[in-house]
Amino acid sequence: LNMGRFDLTKFRYLSREELRVLQSVEVGMRNHELVPKSLLAQIAKMKHGSLHKVVGELIKARLLGYDNNKSRNGYRLSTLGYDYLALKTLSARDVVASVGSKIGVGKESDIYIVSGPNEEQYALKLHRYENIIPCFILQTTFQHHYHHH
Repeated sequence: LNMGRFDLTKFRYLSREELRVLQSVEVGMRNHELVPKSLLAQIAKMKHGSLHKVVGELIKARLLGYDNNKSRNGYRLSTLGYDYLALKTLSARDVVASVGSKIGVGKESDIYIVSGPNEEQYALKLHRYENIIPCFILQTTFQHHYHHH
């Protein structure tokens, strides 16, 4: 399932280790702009070898970024990485069961149709910019918004 910037192909096959690394980077980013590899290994409770492999996959899938400059280096979640974590949370809480097509494009966000476990439909708003932590808003039902006009 590929919806422009929002590609769910990797989402379906995200391993437990990949999810743990994404969550660990998110935790590390609460106190650090970039999460050093040693801190990431500590938070994720993974050895450097297996961490290196998982991080490589996440960078290839554009879920993580790596910045390496003179003063500091480390990992950061991409906007897509934040989107995946939010969707994983919504899915685990039985709020979102599937993601449909893009129904709107705003200045700062894209809006998708999502379905809940009982086929109820909602709008999901995903922010586009890398410098904004995405805000996810499940709005009133799709039927109410689009079938009563």
